[in-house]
Amino acid sequence: MSRTVYFPHADQTATFPDSLSDEDFQDAAKNLGKKLDKHPRAILDKVFKEYKGLAKNFSHENTKVVFSDKDRAKRAPGHLEYWPPDEEGSKELPRPKGYDGKHVLEIYDENLQNNPEQLRGAIVGDLLHGMRADPNYESMRQEFTQNYKPNVKKFVDNLKMTRFKNDRPDAVDDMYIRGMLSPAEEQGEFKTEQKERYSPQQMQTLNKMGTYIKTGEVPQEQDTGLKPPID
Repeated sequence: MSRTVYFPHADQTATFPDSLSDEDFQDAAKNLGKKLDKHPRAILDKVFKEYKGLAKNFSHENTKVVFSDKDRAKRAPGHLEYWPPDEEGSKELPRPKGYDGKHVLEIYDENLQNNPEQLRGAIVGDLLHGMRADPNYESMRQEFTQNYKPNVKKFVDNLKMTRFKNDRPDAVDDMYIRGMLSPAEEQGEFKTEQKERYSPQQMQTLNKMGTYIKTGEVPQEQDTGLKPPID
């Protein structure tokens, strides 16, 4: 005989021998539950619970977090990659197999794979790439892109025409948005240099975007502060 426990946050089932005492069984199940807190699905589950705006657009059915093998990690351009449902990738780095039609976050960096809190922040930031299908978010995003400081706009346009020309030019705008809204960028240069990089109008828009991502509700009044409400 045995006892089976389902851990919904990781969508995992474990079987324990019936020979365990009730106390030992409870301890074993508790310890396994803590270990499963590091499972990609468990981390994604936490993101959905904390960020209602993301949960309006992403779910466990249409979004997957995948830990890359070392071979793909060597060929990858960064720490992680967001794959839209329709992106096929390149010959050198094709789309992860088995996830057609889904949003995929492929994690290459082993440090991220082993640090649930850092991974949570990285997931929040990269899911912003997939928020453009949300009309409320997209409206705020367009408002943001139309209010760059002149010198910053010149720099952004140059990036789109050079470094990002053959990739996704709009990712440059996402980089600036994520620089303020992603928990993973808490000490990043975008936040430390926010007054140089962002116009006051953009900071107001970022506050609205941050509120929407966190609560799922569009703010009725603009916040003129300079710190978006995402922690």
